[in-house]
Amino acid sequence: MREFQRQIHLKGTCSHDSEFSPAVRENYHRILPQMRDCFIAANALWLQGSGKKNPNLVARARAAMD
Repeated sequence: MREFQRQIHLKGTCSHDSEFSPAVRENYHRILPQMRDCFIAANALWLQGSGKKNPNLVARARAAMD
């Protein structure tokens, strides 16, 4: 779940992307435990993958922290 949230925030390009992760987490805890793995797998389709470059915002934020 943490990696799922991390990828959403790293690869997101708009405010809706950052709202997606909390919504998935909230719904994850509301569904039957035996359905949770399928739920995460279905929502993982929205992930852009680790091969996609992070948006420029991520690089700027990391540079500001150095």
